Amino acid sequence: MYYDEIIKLDDQEAGAYYGKAIIYDDQGKENEAEKYYQKAIMYDQDYYHAYLYLADIYERKNYLDKAEAYYLKALDLGPYHIWSYINYGAYLESHQRDVHAFIIFTYANHLFHDHYLIYFNLAVVSKKIGDLDLSRYYYERSIELNLKHPYSFLNLAILYKEAGDYQKALLILDRGIRYNHETSVLYYNRSIFNTYLAYFNEAKEDLLMSIKISNSLSSYAKKDEELQALFLRYPDLLK
Repeated sequence: MYYDEIIKLDDQEAGAYYGKAIIYDDQGKENEAEKYYQKAIMYDQDYYHAYLYLADIYERKNYLDKAEAYYLKALDLGPYHIWSYINYGAYLESHQRDVHAFIIFTYANHLFHDHYLIYFNLAVVSKKIGDLDLSRYYYERSIELNLKHPYSFLNLAILYKEAGDYQKALLILDRGIRYNHETSVLYYNRSIFNTYLAYFNEAKEDLLMSIKISNSLSSYAKKDEELQALFLRYPDLLK
């Protein structure tokens, strides 16, 4: 390994240990990655990215106190790095600390104005704290800033679906698919909306397209109650 050669020349080169950690992380070898991220920090106590990625490893291992400590350390070292806020805010949201997450993302929005992913996350937590109008607004802003982020379209469409406005939800997914035509979940959910509206031929075509892109959706679809009317119309659809 290239980084081993560097370590032979200088066994205190933090960047070489970090490089090894990234490789192991990408391979899913969390324990090895953790060991080398820690080595990087041992020789450079201000190694921002090592703290950030260690936090993610500890979160995956469910060492939540340790994960948060490392997220906060990364935030302290990188107060103008956007991923400090996005990763920590996502950590808070995933552990039901939604108000705190909203505060973090709102502050990040002041620092990094008009970043689609911050608006996306603001939309997610706005829905969770019960402000659906604000959530819709943030999803719309996220879409304006990045038409190639399919989950902004998906989540916004689901908001309208949950409000019973299937036509509006359908229009949003139509637009989302125009810009993200290889995203299976957009077709899958458009199939559901078409089924609710009794557009069964369109629903069938969307479901088949979603499965063509992601074959694993086939077994899921057979158990999906929201598609049962479609299977009643086409009983041999996925036989």
